[in-house]
Amino acid sequence: LVSICSIIILLIVYGSFTSSFIDFNGCRMAYMYPSYVKLHHFDSSHTRASLASKYGLYLYKEGNLQTSLIPDGGIPVLYIPGNAGSYRQGRSIGAELANVFDQIKADGRDASNYGDGKAFDMFTADFDEDLTAFHGKTLLDQAEYINDAIDFILSLYSPDTHPATKDVPLPKSVILIGHSMGGIVARTLVTLPDYTEGSVNTILTLSTPHVVPPATFDSDITKIYHLINQRWRDMFTKTKNSNDKISDITLISIAGGNTDIMVPSDYCAIDALVPATNGLTTFTTSIPFVWTSIDHEAIVWCDQMRKVLAKALFEVIDPRVSGKTKSVQERMQVFRKHFLAKPEQ
Repeated sequence: LVSICSIIILLIVYGSFTSSFIDFNGCRMAYMYPSYVKLHHFDSSHTRASLASKYGLYLYKEGNLQTSLIPDGGIPVLYIPGNAGSYRQGRSIGAELANVFDQIKADGRDASNYGDGKAFDMFTADFDEDLTAFHGKTLLDQAEYINDAIDFILSLYSPDTHPATKDVPLPKSVILIGHSMGGIVARTLVTLPDYTEGSVNTILTLSTPHVVPPATFDSDITKIYHLINQRWRDMFTKTKNSNDKISDITLISIAGGNTDIMVPSDYCAIDALVPATNGLTTFTTSIPFVWTSIDHEAIVWCDQMRKVLAKALFEVIDPRVSGKTKSVQERMQVFRKHFLAKPEQ
Protein backbone atom coordinates (compact mmCIF):
# COMPACT_ATOMS: atom_id res chain seq x y z
CA LEU A 1 0.00 0.00 0.00
CA VAL A 2 2.85 2.36 0.89
CA SER A 3 4.57 1.61 -2.43
CA ILE A 4 1.40 2.23 -4.42
CA CYS A 5 0.75 5.52 -2.63
CA SER A 6 4.36 6.59 -3.19
CA ILE A 7 4.13 5.87 -6.91
CA ILE A 8 0.89 7.83 -7.18
CA ILE A 9 2.44 10.81 -5.37
CA LEU A 10 5.50 10.73 -7.63
CA LEU A 11 3.30 10.68 -10.72
CA ILE A 12 1.33 13.65 -9.41
CA VAL A 13 4.55 15.57 -8.70
CA TYR A 14 5.93 14.72 -12.15
CA GLY A 15 2.69 15.84 -13.77
CA SER A 16 2.76 19.17 -11.95
CA PHE A 17 6.34 19.83 -13.05
CA THR A 18 5.71 19.04 -16.70
CA SER A 19 2.27 20.49 -17.33
CA SER A 20 1.05 22.63 -14.44
CA PHE A 21 3.37 25.62 -14.25
CA ILE A 22 2.01 28.67 -12.52
CA ASP A 23 3.76 30.84 -15.12
CA PHE A 24 4.54 30.26 -18.76
CA ASN A 25 7.85 30.94 -20.45
CA GLY A 26 7.29 34.16 -22.37
CA CYS A 27 10.81 34.58 -23.71
CA ARG A 28 11.43 35.70 -27.26
CA MET A 29 14.07 33.77 -29.18
CA ALA A 30 17.50 35.38 -29.51
CA TYR A 31 19.45 35.35 -32.77
CA MET A 32 23.17 35.75 -33.31
CA TYR A 33 26.03 34.99 -35.71
CA PRO A 34 28.63 33.43 -33.42
CA SER A 35 32.23 32.50 -33.97
CA TYR A 36 34.76 31.42 -31.36
CA VAL A 37 38.53 31.70 -31.20
CA LYS A 38 40.20 29.29 -28.79
CA LEU A 39 43.05 30.84 -26.84
CA HIS A 40 45.45 27.89 -26.93
CA HIS A 41 48.39 29.89 -25.59
CA PHE A 42 46.55 30.34 -22.30
CA ASP A 43 46.24 26.61 -21.68
CA SER A 44 49.86 25.98 -22.60
CA SER A 45 51.49 28.53 -20.35
CA HIS A 46 49.20 30.17 -17.79
CA THR A 47 47.45 27.43 -15.83
CA ARG A 48 48.09 23.98 -14.36
CA ALA A 49 48.56 21.22 -16.92
CA SER A 50 45.86 19.13 -15.24
CA LEU A 51 43.35 21.96 -15.78
CA ALA A 52 44.54 22.88 -19.27
CA SER A 53 44.02 19.30 -20.42
CA LYS A 54 40.28 19.40 -19.72
CA TYR A 55 39.24 23.07 -19.81
CA GLY A 56 39.49 25.84 -22.39
CA LEU A 57 39.09 29.58 -22.93
CA TYR A 58 37.50 31.24 -25.96
CA LEU A 59 37.20 34.76 -27.35
CA TYR A 60 33.74 35.35 -28.78
CA LYS A 61 33.38 37.20 -32.08
CA GLU A 62 29.90 38.22 -33.21
CA GLY A 63 29.53 37.84 -36.97
CA ASN A 64 33.29 37.78 -37.35
CA LEU A 65 35.08 34.70 -38.64
CA GLN A 66 38.59 36.05 -38.21
CA THR A 67 40.95 34.00 -36.07
CA SER A 68 42.79 36.86 -34.36
CA LEU A 69 43.80 35.99 -30.80
CA ILE A 70 43.89 39.66 -29.83
CA PRO A 71 40.73 41.23 -28.35
CA ASP A 72 39.29 44.32 -30.04
CA GLY A 73 40.33 46.65 -27.25
CA GLY A 74 37.06 46.81 -25.38
CA ILE A 75 36.21 46.07 -21.76
CA PRO A 76 36.69 42.36 -20.92
CA VAL A 77 33.66 40.27 -19.94
CA LEU A 78 33.97 36.59 -19.02
CA TYR A 79 31.03 34.17 -19.17
CA ILE A 80 31.18 31.20 -16.75
CA PRO A 81 28.83 28.28 -17.55
CA GLY A 82 27.07 26.29 -14.88
CA ASN A 83 26.63 22.60 -14.11
CA ALA A 84 27.02 20.65 -17.39
CA GLY A 85 26.89 23.98 -19.24
CA SER A 86 28.57 24.87 -22.51
CA TYR A 87 30.88 27.76 -23.32
CA ARG A 88 28.63 28.42 -26.33
CA GLN A 89 25.85 29.65 -24.02
CA GLY A 90 27.66 32.97 -23.71
CA ARG A 91 26.94 33.79 -27.34
CA SER A 92 23.52 35.35 -26.65
CA ILE A 93 24.86 37.97 -24.27
CA GLY A 94 28.00 38.52 -26.36
CA ALA A 95 25.90 39.10 -29.48
CA GLU A 96 23.65 41.62 -27.74
CA LEU A 97 26.63 43.59 -26.41
CA ALA A 98 27.92 43.85 -29.98
CA ASN A 99 24.45 44.78 -31.29
CA VAL A 100 24.02 47.61 -28.80
CA PHE A 101 27.42 49.07 -29.69
CA ASP A 102 26.65 48.86 -33.41
CA GLN A 103 23.36 50.65 -32.80
CA ILE A 104 25.14 53.41 -30.86
CA LYS A 105 27.36 54.05 -33.86
CA ALA A 106 24.45 53.80 -36.30
CA ASP A 107 22.56 56.44 -34.31
CA GLY A 108 25.50 58.79 -34.63
CA ARG A 109 26.21 58.85 -30.91
CA ASP A 110 29.75 59.28 -29.61
CA ALA A 111 31.06 55.70 -29.42
CA SER A 112 34.30 56.90 -27.81
CA ASN A 113 32.42 57.16 -24.52
CA TYR A 114 32.42 53.37 -24.44
CA GLY A 115 36.07 52.79 -25.32
CA ASP A 116 37.61 51.46 -28.51
CA GLY A 117 36.83 48.40 -30.60
CA LYS A 118 33.49 46.80 -29.76
CA ALA A 119 33.10 48.38 -26.29
CA PHE A 120 33.16 44.86 -24.80
CA ASP A 121 35.42 41.88 -25.46
CA MET A 122 33.45 38.72 -24.66
CA PHE A 123 35.35 35.70 -23.35
CA THR A 124 33.76 32.40 -22.42
CA ALA A 125 35.08 29.44 -20.41
CA ASP A 126 34.79 25.82 -21.58
CA PHE A 127 34.50 23.37 -18.67
CA ASP A 128 33.76 20.41 -20.96
CA GLU A 129 30.27 20.29 -19.40
CA ASP A 130 31.64 19.20 -16.02
CA LEU A 131 29.14 18.47 -13.24
CA THR A 132 30.03 21.30 -10.89
CA ALA A 133 26.98 20.87 -8.68
CA PHE A 134 27.91 17.34 -7.63
CA HIS A 135 31.62 17.56 -6.85
CA GLY A 136 33.39 20.01 -4.57
CA LYS A 137 36.85 19.39 -6.09
CA THR A 138 35.49 20.25 -9.53
CA LEU A 139 34.11 23.53 -8.19
CA LEU A 140 37.51 24.47 -6.76
CA ASP A 141 39.29 23.46 -9.98
CA GLN A 142 37.01 25.68 -12.02
CA ALA A 143 37.51 28.61 -9.63
CA GLU A 144 41.28 28.23 -9.92
CA TYR A 145 41.04 28.01 -13.71
CA ILE A 146 38.91 31.17 -13.95
CA ASN A 147 41.28 32.98 -11.59
CA ASP A 148 44.17 32.12 -13.93
CA ALA A 149 42.03 33.06 -16.94
CA ILE A 150 41.35 36.53 -15.51
CA ASP A 151 45.06 37.23 -15.08
CA PHE A 152 45.69 35.97 -18.62
CA ILE A 153 42.88 38.04 -20.15
CA LEU A 154 44.20 41.21 -18.53
CA SER A 155 47.69 40.39 -19.84
CA LEU A 156 46.32 40.50 -23.41
CA TYR A 157 45.82 44.25 -23.03
CA SER A 158 49.44 45.32 -23.24
CA PRO A 159 50.98 48.60 -24.47
CA ASP A 160 52.18 46.73 -27.58
CA THR A 161 48.69 45.62 -28.69
CA HIS A 162 46.46 48.26 -27.10
CA PRO A 163 48.39 51.48 -26.43
CA ALA A 164 47.00 53.21 -23.37
CA THR A 165 46.36 56.93 -23.25
CA LYS A 166 45.87 59.37 -20.44
CA ASP A 167 42.08 59.21 -20.92
CA VAL A 168 41.80 55.46 -21.65
CA PRO A 169 44.11 53.30 -19.48
CA LEU A 170 44.50 49.58 -19.96
CA PRO A 171 41.89 47.46 -18.14
CA LYS A 172 42.75 46.01 -14.74
CA SER A 173 39.42 44.31 -14.08
CA VAL A 174 37.11 41.76 -15.74
CA ILE A 175 33.30 41.70 -15.51
CA LEU A 176 32.01 38.20 -14.69
CA ILE A 177 28.67 36.72 -15.78
CA GLY A 178 27.93 33.34 -14.20
CA HIS A 179 25.06 31.02 -15.02
CA SER A 180 23.86 28.64 -12.29
CA MET A 181 26.92 27.13 -10.57
CA GLY A 182 29.08 29.49 -12.62
CA GLY A 183 28.03 32.20 -10.19
CA ILE A 184 29.39 30.15 -7.28
CA VAL A 185 32.64 29.65 -9.19
CA ALA A 186 32.88 33.44 -9.55
CA ARG A 187 32.30 34.00 -5.84
CA THR A 188 34.77 31.27 -4.91
CA LEU A 189 37.67 32.60 -6.96
CA VAL A 190 37.79 35.94 -5.13
CA THR A 191 38.47 34.05 -1.88
CA LEU A 192 41.46 32.15 -3.31
CA PRO A 193 44.88 33.00 -1.83
CA ASP A 194 46.33 33.95 -5.24
CA TYR A 195 43.37 36.05 -6.36
CA THR A 196 44.56 39.46 -7.60
CA GLU A 197 42.67 42.09 -5.66
CA GLY A 198 40.72 44.41 -7.93
CA SER A 199 40.79 42.07 -10.95
CA VAL A 200 37.00 41.57 -10.51
CA ASN A 201 34.61 44.31 -9.45
CA THR A 202 31.28 43.29 -11.01
CA ILE A 203 29.62 39.85 -10.85
CA LEU A 204 26.22 39.14 -12.40
CA THR A 205 24.69 35.73 -11.72
CA LEU A 206 21.77 34.06 -13.50
CA SER A 207 19.78 31.40 -11.61
CA THR A 208 22.67 30.80 -9.22
CA PRO A 209 21.96 28.86 -5.99
CA HIS A 210 23.88 31.15 -3.63
CA VAL A 211 22.40 29.99 -0.33
CA VAL A 212 22.72 26.20 -0.46
CA PRO A 213 23.96 23.71 -3.08
CA PRO A 214 21.24 22.31 -5.36
CA ALA A 215 22.49 18.75 -4.70
CA THR A 216 24.30 17.38 -1.64
CA PHE A 217 25.62 14.05 -2.89
CA ASP A 218 29.17 15.20 -2.08
CA SER A 219 29.92 16.43 1.44
CA ASP A 220 32.76 18.61 0.12
CA ILE A 221 30.39 20.85 -1.82
CA THR A 222 28.40 21.56 1.34
CA LYS A 223 31.59 22.43 3.22
CA ILE A 224 32.77 24.70 0.39
CA TYR A 225 29.42 26.51 0.33
CA HIS A 226 29.56 27.10 4.07
CA LEU A 227 33.15 28.33 3.90
CA ILE A 228 32.65 30.65 0.92
CA ASN A 229 29.43 32.16 2.28
CA GLN A 230 31.05 32.74 5.66
CA ARG A 231 34.06 34.44 4.07
CA TRP A 232 31.85 36.76 2.05
CA ARG A 233 29.88 37.71 5.15
CA ASP A 234 33.07 38.27 7.14
CA MET A 235 34.73 40.42 4.49
CA PHE A 236 31.71 42.69 4.18
CA THR A 237 31.15 43.08 7.91
CA LYS A 238 34.71 43.86 8.94
CA THR A 239 36.30 47.28 8.71
CA LYS A 240 37.85 47.88 5.31
CA ASN A 241 41.61 47.31 5.30
CA SER A 242 44.42 46.35 2.93
CA ASN A 243 43.36 42.70 2.98
CA ASP A 244 39.77 43.43 1.99
CA LYS A 245 39.13 41.76 -1.37
CA ILE A 246 35.48 42.35 -2.09
CA SER A 247 34.31 45.68 -0.67
CA ASP A 248 34.49 47.17 -4.19
CA ILE A 249 32.60 44.27 -5.79
CA THR A 250 28.95 44.51 -6.80
CA LEU A 251 27.07 41.20 -6.88
CA ILE A 252 23.74 40.91 -8.71
CA SER A 253 21.63 37.74 -8.41
CA ILE A 254 18.85 37.24 -10.96
CA ALA A 255 16.35 34.43 -10.27
CA GLY A 256 14.16 32.89 -12.97
CA GLY A 257 11.00 32.48 -10.91
CA ASN A 258 8.43 29.69 -10.94
CA THR A 259 9.38 28.11 -14.26
CA ASP A 260 12.91 27.41 -13.06
CA ILE A 261 12.39 23.93 -11.60
CA MET A 262 16.12 23.24 -11.20
CA VAL A 263 17.04 26.06 -8.81
CA PRO A 264 14.30 27.41 -6.51
CA SER A 265 14.34 31.20 -6.49
CA ASP A 266 14.81 31.25 -2.70
CA TYR A 267 18.24 29.69 -3.24
CA CYS A 268 19.29 32.74 -5.27
CA ALA A 269 18.84 35.26 -2.44
CA ILE A 270 22.04 37.08 -1.43
CA ASP A 271 20.58 39.38 1.23
CA ALA A 272 22.35 37.49 4.02
CA LEU A 273 25.68 37.49 2.15
CA VAL A 274 26.05 40.98 0.69
CA PRO A 275 24.78 44.31 2.04
CA ALA A 276 22.40 46.39 -0.06
CA THR A 277 25.26 48.79 -0.79
CA ASN A 278 26.99 46.10 -2.86
CA GLY A 279 24.32 43.77 -4.20
CA LEU A 280 20.72 42.87 -4.81
CA THR A 281 18.48 39.91 -5.60
CA THR A 282 15.78 40.22 -8.22
CA PHE A 283 13.30 38.04 -10.11
CA THR A 284 12.84 38.12 -13.87
CA THR A 285 9.12 38.61 -13.27
CA SER A 286 9.85 41.99 -11.66
CA ILE A 287 12.47 43.25 -14.13
CA PRO A 288 11.06 46.03 -16.35
CA PHE A 289 10.66 44.96 -20.00
CA VAL A 290 11.15 41.30 -19.04
CA TRP A 291 8.09 40.67 -16.85
CA THR A 292 8.12 36.89 -17.25
CA SER A 293 9.31 33.82 -15.42
CA ILE A 294 12.24 32.13 -17.20
CA ASP A 295 13.36 28.52 -16.95
CA HIS A 296 16.86 27.53 -15.92
CA GLU A 297 18.43 27.22 -19.37
CA ALA A 298 16.45 29.95 -21.14
CA ILE A 299 17.70 32.69 -18.80
CA VAL A 300 21.00 32.83 -20.72
CA TRP A 301 19.35 33.33 -24.13
CA CYS A 302 16.00 34.97 -23.35
CA ASP A 303 15.90 38.01 -25.67
CA GLN A 304 14.19 40.34 -23.19
CA MET A 305 16.62 39.40 -20.43
CA ARG A 306 19.79 39.79 -22.48
CA LYS A 307 18.67 43.21 -23.75
CA VAL A 308 18.18 44.54 -20.22
CA LEU A 309 21.47 42.99 -19.13
CA ALA A 310 23.37 44.59 -22.01
CA LYS A 311 21.85 48.03 -21.39
CA ALA A 312 22.81 47.84 -17.72
CA LEU A 313 26.40 46.89 -18.56
CA PHE A 314 26.74 49.80 -20.97
CA GLU A 315 25.64 52.18 -18.22
CA VAL A 316 28.00 50.90 -15.52
CA ILE A 317 31.22 51.03 -17.55
CA ASP A 318 33.71 53.87 -17.46
CA PRO A 319 36.64 53.46 -19.90
CA ARG A 320 38.49 56.37 -18.29
CA VAL A 321 39.50 54.32 -15.23
CA SER A 322 41.55 51.13 -15.06
CA GLY A 323 38.75 49.24 -13.33
CA LYS A 324 36.55 50.08 -16.35
CA THR A 325 33.42 50.56 -14.24
CA LYS A 326 31.89 53.37 -12.26
CA SER A 327 31.96 53.52 -8.46
CA VAL A 328 30.08 50.95 -6.37
CA GLN A 329 27.36 53.45 -5.55
CA GLU A 330 26.86 54.44 -9.19
CA ARG A 331 26.83 50.82 -10.35
CA MET A 332 24.19 49.91 -7.80
CA GLN A 333 22.02 52.84 -8.91
CA VAL A 334 22.18 51.56 -12.49
CA PHE A 335 21.41 47.97 -11.50
CA ARG A 336 18.47 49.04 -9.35
CA LYS A 337 17.10 51.10 -12.23
CA HIS A 338 17.26 48.20 -14.69
CA PHE A 339 16.56 45.20 -12.47
CA LEU A 340 13.97 46.45 -9.98
CA ALA A 341 10.41 47.50 -10.82
CA LYS A 342 10.55 50.12 -8.07
CA PRO A 343 14.20 51.07 -7.56
CA GLU A 344 15.23 51.69 -3.98
CA GLN A 345 16.47 55.15 -3.17
